[in-house]
Amino acid sequence: MSTNKIRINNATLKTLKAKDRDWYIRDSMQTGFQIKTPPSGNSIYQVEARLGGTGRVKKFKIGNVLDTPLTEAREKARTALAKIRSGTDPLQEKRSQTHEGKTLKELIETYIRTKDLKPRTIKDYRYAADKRLQNWIDKRVTDITKHEVFDWYTQGNKTPTQTDQAFRFMNALMNFAIGLEIITENPCHLVTSARIRKRINIRTSHIELNHDIGKFFIALTKYNFTCSPSGLMRPFKGLA
Repeated sequence: MSTNKIRINNATLKTLKAKDRDWYIRDSMQTGFQIKTPPSGNSIYQVEARLGGTGRVKKFKIGNVLDTPLTEAREKARTALAKIRSGTDPLQEKRSQTHEGKTLKELIETYIRTKDLKPRTIKDYRYAADKRLQNWIDKRVTDITKHEVFDWYTQGNKTPTQTDQAFRFMNALMNFAIGLEIITENPCHLVTSARIRKRINIRTSHIELNHDIGKFFIALTKYNFTCSPSGLMRPFKGLA
């Protein structure tokens, strides 16, 4: 990374040339205001400062040099720098404003479109959305509260397996929304932290010795064999 510190003016803009790596011109008059010229040559105005309260360095793009007048870029830079230094990340704020109106239905479509999912998984997700998450489907993601999720989950006692499956999908969606910076907290976490998750017995194609062996022998002794039981007992040969 190459850098130079001068007072940025209109004459400076005429000297911008692409190099074989990113080139920065930092303004000597307005600390944090700079121009970045990548190897592609598409120079941009941006700001760089430490985020108040964290000390982390944050950068924020103001606009393209060719499309944004210098006076406008300086004014936007002044506003962005003030936000960063006061503890507000303007990039996160911009993303939040972009996505703040996104509904759960729109989030689901974005999730399905961007994830590498099997057709059966997509079918299951759409079913869960239609049958289990319908009360939120047209609601903004930012308006879904943790207590709503908590009440919905506790009311699903009659169908615990389906409720928990839908909850897992909802939890994945909310984590996805955090990644998109639509929300900052997963409203599903209250269910997990309250330790009310339903215990779901996963079906298997084999007999579980600790749980199923008794049921199996009861069924075996009561079974009315109308054909040779050798096929049924074949997996148990040699176990005695």
